[in-house]
Amino acid sequence: MIWTGMDRSTYLREDLWLGAYFELALEIGPAGDDRRAKRALEALWQHPALRGPWEREDAFGSDPIVPVLHPSSLLGCLRFDGVELGCMSWLIREESGSDWIDLSIPTGMLEAAFGASYPLDPQKDAWLVRLERLLATIGARIFEVEPFQLGLLGEEASGVSSAPDLTVEECELGGLLVPLQLWESRGSRRASELIAPGLVFVSLFGPHIASGG
Repeated sequence: MIWTGMDRSTYLREDLWLGAYFELALEIGPAGDDRRAKRALEALWQHPALRGPWEREDAFGSDPIVPVLHPSSLLGCLRFDGVELGCMSWLIREESGSDWIDLSIPTGMLEAAFGASYPLDPQKDAWLVRLERLLATIGARIFEVEPFQLGLLGEEASGVSSAPDLTVEECELGGLLVPLQLWESRGSRRASELIAPGLVFVSLFGPHIASGG
């Protein structure tokens, strides 16, 4: 596949950073564990589909920095379907809660690259299924380095649930990366896939009932 890299002028267009976000949100563990958060963040930016990170948009194209733990976003590019999309990561530290790492693609970037229409619909936007799977494989790579408690996938996915609060109804909806033990404890009949050792992927867009169930 021939890649079309993003040029600087496109990357710096403010309108492409607007809108909602299509996200991979990972609940890393109890808040405040810097070692776990840093390992997960480094594993994220080491994925071959990502370029960066940088601390500012105008640093686009410069040498990437070593990911650091701070509340502002880190910026980069995601290679997907032959193009690059501007993206960002966040470290979110909940008070008396969990640390989360969030990879976000602005819907402005998706609209410019693929003519995305809203609400996002895989019947109209066939690339959406492939984007979800790419984010799931990124999550799976992180899980192999630093196992996390839960992963959420989809438009504005962050904050939808957490590992202790995950319900059977949420399992049925999909858009999840779930450690196998947690998945089995919920008893969901939703179709799922073992995407990495000990990690289940439940697509937003796949079959709703497991085969043979």
